[in-house]
Amino acid sequence: MKFFVVCLLLLLPVGLFAQEYGDSLSHHQIGFSASSISSYGITYSYIFNPTYRIKSTVFGLYEDHGAYSDWTGILGLEFEATLESGQMTRFYGFLGGSFYKYVDNNHSYYSYNNEDDFALGFGIGFEVLLWKHIVINLDLGAEYWSFKHYDFDGPYITKYFGPAGGIGINYRF
Repeated sequence: MKFFVVCLLLLLPVGLFAQEYGDSLSHHQIGFSASSISSYGITYSYIFNPTYRIKSTVFGLYEDHGAYSDWTGILGLEFEATLESGQMTRFYGFLGGSFYKYVDNNHSYYSYNNEDDFALGFGIGFEVLLWKHIVINLDLGAEYWSFKHYDFDGPYITKYFGPAGGIGINYRF
């Protein structure tokens, strides 16, 4: 609950400086995204021009359980190129990737778990302006995904190539 309150407080001042949607191009978007290619978390997009933009995704979590602690860190990046656009919609191609790191230090049981995950992918996406500055997007594509799990028994590696998808909601300013 605290997380959502902090995010709301951070987004409210942004509205004061926001531009109306129309002929002038807003160059920034901030929001939330969940994608099997560029990961999940808080996203920021910079719009270079009507054709090209870049989107970064970050997420982090640290938990202290007394006898042990664990943490998760995620970084994602996506490059987008507009294929076709209208007044309220945009159809685009994208290329992206992400890196996920999880570490579990259980000091009382002398165990150690570590996970590394990375994904690379490409696809097409569709973006719709819902209301003034609120934009949603849907991505479909393909990805290569590699997952490595390390513990005291050794590494386990899983690899995957197949369909991928994502969805997001952003505030454009």
